[in-house]
Amino acid sequence: MENNMDKHKRTKKILKIVGILMIIAAIVCIVFGFISFSNALGGSEPPNLFFLLMIGFPLLVVGIFLTLMGCQKEIARYIKNESVPIFNEMGQEIKPGVSGITKAVKDGLNSDENSQIVCECGQYNDKDSLYCSACGRALKKTCPMCGNGLEQKDKFCSKCGYKVEDK
Repeated sequence: MENNMDKHKRTKKILKIVGILMIIAAIVCIVFGFISFSNALGGSEPPNLFFLLMIGFPLLVVGIFLTLMGCQKEIARYIKNESVPIFNEMGQEIKPGVSGITKAVKDGLNSDENSQIVCECGQYNDKDSLYCSACGRALKKTCPMCGNGLEQKDKFCSKCGYKVEDK
């Protein structure tokens, strides 16, 4: 019993053979059609074999298509072998940039999330700052219940849950 791979190889071989035969037949038709047409231009008789041009061109297209279908694996392998070195070279060229971006992201993820305090005005301040360097607003407040340090935007104490009122 014939397996699928053998059927596939046989089909590819048939496509290649039929495609090439169609291309040869198309070229013969086109040549005889042109000869008939060019002979008719010089004389008074109409071209007898002009219809071969109308058969030859579509036959050529179908023959090329069948041949390409039969050679698809070889074409794909050629394209791959041409493209892979380009992608490898491109990867080597962009490697420093990607490494820099990766390091920046890693540093950002590993840094202390509370390294800066953002004021209501949008200014970034050091985490130890008590007042905004741009507008002078207080950046931290203290919970009146437990004394826990809070940021200005906090509405509740993260330690005891007391509702902190804005003053």
